[in-house]
Amino acid sequence: MKNRILIIAVVFLATCFASNAQKKRETNDVPKVVYSAFGEQYPDAQVVQWEMPGSTCYKDWISSWEQGMSEEYPMEYTEPNTFHVTYKYQNNEQRSVYYRNGQWVQTRTKINKESIPEAVMYTVNNLGYGDWDVADYAFLVEKPLEKDRRDVFFKIYLKKEIKRQVMKVNFDGTLKQKNKLYW
Repeated sequence: MKNRILIIAVVFLATCFASNAQKKRETNDVPKVVYSAFGEQYPDAQVVQWEMPGSTCYKDWISSWEQGMSEEYPMEYTEPNTFHVTYKYQNNEQRSVYYRNGQWVQTRTKINKESIPEAVMYTVNNLGYGDWDVADYAFLVEKPLEKDRRDVFFKIYLKKEIKRQVMKVNFDGTLKQKNKLYW
């Protein structure tokens, strides 16, 4: 019985990941309005890959796993709501997300830990994480607010033995959010 359940689970996961991986390769499915919005925002970017997450099967499996396994496992593909693009821009690795209508959601720029501002590291250290290891890289995250304003902050990953922590800190060192990943 256990082997039968294991085989069913493996086949299910393989189907989910295969359908999701297939959507990642079909960049013709990216709406022109999304391509245009990206091109206007990052005209000299060198695109590495477009992704269209949105497989109902994959998303429901992840959420079920996080909630203790649900009995429902839909296996149909739904239209993606967001389009993710990974690219090089001004010598930086970046990833942006756009809605189907071309509206920009966010951009993450990968930075090395030496580029994290002093005020940000001061906050990390003063919150009791001075003896934790900072990951080799962090992200500078930009999100649109109203009109021409943007929310810009650093997302920093910390670890100490088996403990993991993620912090979002503004440029001035103000703590925005911190989350325990696992202990």
